[in-house]
Amino acid sequence: YLYKKSDGSFAKFVIPTGPNAGDTLRYQYRIPYITPKGQNKALEGEIKIKMGYPYFYPDPAHQMIKYEVYIYDRALNKSNVITTSEIPIP
Repeated sequence: YLYKKSDGSFAKFVIPTGPNAGDTLRYQYRIPYITPKGQNKALEGEIKIKMGYPYFYPDPAHQMIKYEVYIYDRALNKSNVITTSEIPIP
């Protein structure tokens, strides 16, 4: 989810028009199929993605954004939700 900051507080951004109207930004990525050897199949690591520009909807009223991010595993269990730090808009 994308959050934009104005008037000192963040609010969830919702796409106003088009095929994704009423939704927030939606980026779908695939993580390579990784299966550790041995009995313990738990994975831990860092995932980095490069988002194409624009990675937000430009609006002069918003000077900062942040994201909430999560993933689904193979069984479609949702992971913990993380929130990025504040990102200044150039």
